[in-house]
Amino acid sequence: MSSIDGVVIILGPNASATWGVEWPSYPGLAVVVPEPLHPSHEHAIRYTEPYVKKFADGRARYMMRLTNLSSETAHLQLRWSSNM
Repeated sequence: MSSIDGVVIILGPNASATWGVEWPSYPGLAVVVPEPLHPSHEHAIRYTEPYVKKFADGRARYMMRLTNLSSETAHLQLRWSSNM
């Protein structure tokens, strides 16, 4: 698994956000998961509604909804793996 450009996502307590990653061309089967940067948030992040949208020009966008179930601010990175 590789981090996606070292981007750190900060989610406030009980906050939700839709987050995505875009590739210039479809990488094939890809798995993108949030990785909390603090061990206490390991089970506090829920990700739902993942999908991939392919565009006519070849780009692909992977989207998901992230929810912080904790009463603390959570810091996380998106990690990904593909069959490239």
